[in-house]
Amino acid sequence: RRARGVGARRPGAAMSTEFSAAYQRVSQATFFGALLVFVYVSVVYNTVFLGEIVPYLGIASLRVALRVAFNALWVLAVWSFVRARYADPGVLPQAWQVFVASAGATLPIAPSRREWQPRKATMCSKCKFPRPERAHHCVICQCCILRYDHHCPWIHNCVGFHNHKYFLLLSVYTWLTGLLAAASTLPLLPHCVRAWAGAGAEAGEA
Repeated sequence: RRARGVGARRPGAAMSTEFSAAYQRVSQATFFGALLVFVYVSVVYNTVFLGEIVPYLGIASLRVALRVAFNALWVLAVWSFVRARYADPGVLPQAWQVFVASAGATLPIAPSRREWQPRKATMCSKCKFPRPERAHHCVICQCCILRYDHHCPWIHNCVGFHNHKYFLLLSVYTWLTGLLAAASTLPLLPHCVRAWAGAGAEAGEA
């Protein structure tokens, strides 16, 4: 049975591999899209809003405070974004593989279920290798991840044991950056509309 599995790939396995490759491309494109959004928001806020609109409305005294606050949060968000992307999410460590090899048949392996199985090793049906509790197989990355949460296309990486903190920081700092941008721009929107309408009326009269 094992020789036949090695010699011929099952249709289900081929479909899983094709899905993984397709989703990898989508995930990578989403990651670059998120990176472009970070750059775009920074350029628009610093160049257009702080550089043009704020002085135009006569409130240039707020520019320094807004620039410092926004860019501090933006840098923290980008830092968390990069760390969550490039950190090892929690691939099974070499120490676990050595432990499994040394334990051999004495290692108790419980049947895998869709529930938390505390202090029980389970057999991954994809990797065909024992995994510790709360480790799950990512069909996108084709490996088991410790304390697997999900595969996030925005960071093009799994969220697991080693980068879960950075993912949460990314969510918090991105939310705070967006909140600051909205809180500082939306109240000035009516003033911008009135100023532009007045400038348009003066130009029409001239």
